[in-house]
Amino acid sequence: MDDDSNADTARAATEPQALDLSATALIGLIDGPEGPSALLRYRDGEIATVAPGESTPEGQVVAIDDTRVVIAQRAGQLVLTMPAG
Repeated sequence: MDDDSNADTARAATEPQALDLSATALIGLIDGPEGPSALLRYRDGEIATVAPGESTPEGQVVAIDDTRVVIAQRAGQLVLTMPAG
């Protein structure tokens, strides 16, 4: 690969303001042999892999499917979906 190819790849893979960095965001979904899991980016910049039943700073993960993660909170549910793009 040359520098032009790398620049083209970077432009194609970068979507400005795709994530609200002040909120927890879903950045990946994984369908592995041990069941579904998800990559979450927290407000502080930490990235973690979570699975149903696990606790997060936002609450407990209750479901992960092909398009979203559902987290139970005291005031209801937080539903995270992949960013558009």
